[in-house]
Amino acid sequence: MQFGASIDIEGIEALRRQMLGFEKQIPYATALALTRVAQRVKEGELAVMKRRFDRPTKFTMNSLYVKRAKKSDRPPRATVYFRDFAPKGTPAGTYLQPQVHSGKRNKKRFEKALIHAGAMRPDEWAIPGGGARRDVYGNVAKGQITQMLSGLRALGEQGYQANATSSRSSRRKGNARRYFAG
Repeated sequence: MQFGASIDIEGIEALRRQMLGFEKQIPYATALALTRVAQRVKEGELAVMKRRFDRPTKFTMNSLYVKRAKKSDRPPRATVYFRDFAPKGTPAGTYLQPQVHSGKRNKKRFEKALIHAGAMRPDEWAIPGGGARRDVYGNVAKGQITQMLSGLRALGEQGYQANATSSRSSRRKGNARRYFAG
């Protein structure tokens, strides 16, 4: 017994040409899909950061960046990462890495200054006391950190004598008496 069938489809050549057109779009579609997934990952990470961090700063919340996938990349890849640039201070990726990978946090710049001045040991971390002035994010106010470093004579000279001294103006401000290391 022999089976045979003949199927005739009109427009098969047009369909074949159209399918070849789709083939050219696959790298673009792949890059677009990867980029959109990375953007969703970023949104999810920001939601987690809002829940886990107590009053995160705008700088911290803007620290995630999506590098878009390109259709010319081999293999195509979209990446979510921390920005590694900070015009002033520490890049967010530097201080957020212990949150991501666990471990001890790095010393802050003022803690390093306190260690260098002998006001703190290298195995210690500074924590704010009850009387510390706080900013809206719960961090010790930058002006108070400067006053503390000055009072403990932990500021490096930067073109002038920046540390609190026994001069009349320093005594009037009280910074030399107000701060101590214990």
